[in-house]
Amino acid sequence: ERLSAGVARRGPGTLVTLHVYSVTRLSAIQRANGVLGSFGTGAYHAGVEVYGREWSFGATEDGSSGVFCCGPADCDDHAYIRAIPMAETRATEAEVLGLIGRLRIEWSGDDYDLLRCNCCHFSNE
Repeated sequence: ERLSAGVARRGPGTLVTLHVYSVTRLSAIQRANGVLGSFGTGAYHAGVEVYGREWSFGATEDGSSGVFCCGPADCDDHAYIRAIPMAETRATEAEVLGLIGRLRIEWSGDDYDLLRCNCCHFSNE
């Protein structure tokens, strides 16, 4: 929804996709997620793709932003599971990058918390 905030409606949009990963590449975690996933839970990493870049959030130790990007479905620290098409945004690429710039300020890596402020919370923004 935030990608649409304050954006004038115009022509067709671009697809926004949620990419879901097992939180690490450790096989034990991947196996646990295989079981826990059937109960609607598990340990996952998430990133949002728009205009060919995947954006996510992680911890930092130096006070810098925790917002980072990678290629779609290519977050090196995590084991890829699936893509979930979300919706289209009519925001231009420049507008999306402006939003990301604001999120980089708001989402400090020092604020990362495994349960209260993580990549899944960021992806929900």
